[in-house]
Amino acid sequence: MAFVDVRMPPGWDGIETIARIWEKYPELQVVVCTAYSDYSWDDLIAKIGQSDRLVILKKPFDTVEALQLANALTAKWDLLQQVHSRIGSLELTVSESSARLRESQEHFRLISENVTDLISVVDVRGRHQYSSPSFRRVLGYEPAEVQQACWFDWFHPDDNKQALQVWKESLARGSVCVLEQRLRHKDGSWRAVESQLSPVRNARGEVEHTLVHIWEQVLDVRPIGIHDNFFDLGGHSLAATRVVSWVISQFQLEIPLQSLFQSPTVAEMAVVITEHQGEQVGKAELDRMLRELELLSDEDAKRLWSEEHRKN
Repeated sequence: MAFVDVRMPPGWDGIETIARIWEKYPELQVVVCTAYSDYSWDDLIAKIGQSDRLVILKKPFDTVEALQLANALTAKWDLLQQVHSRIGSLELTVSESSARLRESQEHFRLISENVTDLISVVDVRGRHQYSSPSFRRVLGYEPAEVQQACWFDWFHPDDNKQALQVWKESLARGSVCVLEQRLRHKDGSWRAVESQLSPVRNARGEVEHTLVHIWEQVLDVRPIGIHDNFFDLGGHSLAATRVVSWVISQFQLEIPLQSLFQSPTVAEMAVVITEHQGEQVGKAELDRMLRELELLSDEDAKRLWSEEHRKN
């Protein structure tokens, strides 16, 4: 950091010196020592711009003031260097992770484009999210046709009931299931295939899986699908109280009993829980920010407010 007097005869004055130094060392913290006789505040800002790197120290000043500014600004500069170093490290990590991801994607692409097995990612309604090129070779469908089709529509009528039952059980239990079935070829003929169903869950899917387990324990009904109605399965007020109590204990959330009556399926209840979890995370983040604000000095708070005000 630097203390710069506005009056520095002969040659450049202090303001010109600061402007020239910042061209080479833009992170330098500067204290301008002035009696406001040479530049007004507006003139100074017009000359070098508004900056959090600049502090005005009006003459006459006390030695303690200068020492405090020197300590604070050098500590600020040191923190800034740590931030830059951390950002550089994060950028390197992201770059390396992105390179590994691209390499992994390329390997997966080579495998999926050359494998003879059918590889497909479908949602809970059977709609294709991804399908390997082998669908063209095995079933005769083009990629666009696969994306528009529902997996269930290709089941042989005689296999449909069993296939849907295994599908439902796999989703409910979150376990891998093997299914032997016939799928319709584009030419109308049938192909016998053995399918391995492997559920892949997102965050809400994990909640749904836990809820299915809770409902099975309380209702003693198996299997339970995520769209099955709790009360149609034999649920009643006492069972609902047990479910909600178990949910509160499992997820560490305050869920009112009324939620189950308003959202009586696993899928609907999972939405309620994930929303409450989001609110809890948001509250925790807000509490953290408030604690950080309490630790800010008045000067830091004013600076942050000024920066946000300029952004807006």
